Amino acid sequence: MKVKTNSKNCDEYVKIVNRLRGQLDGVLNMLEDERDPVEIVNQIKSIRSGLSSLAISILSNEASECFKKKNNGDKLKEVENLIKTFFSIK
Repeated sequence: MKVKTNSKNCDEYVKIVNRLRGQLDGVLNMLEDERDPVEIVNQIKSIRSGLSSLAISILSNEASECFKKKNNGDKLKEVENLIKTFFSIK
């Protein structure tokens, strides 16, 4: 499945990924500095939450695009795929 995004969505997704990358770099620094494990885990939880939110946003955008299609057979297949993908997000 190809992600169909407009440039505004793509720019926003890139900003989110860059922010998450910075948080992940922060976790690496925390590990190297032997910081408190609870602080490290809290940071990891924050990253995980951000990734889940990003995934849901991408799927939501894809669902919106799917419903704009004319062919109902294609819509059904894509919606089924989106639902499977959505429920695989942890």
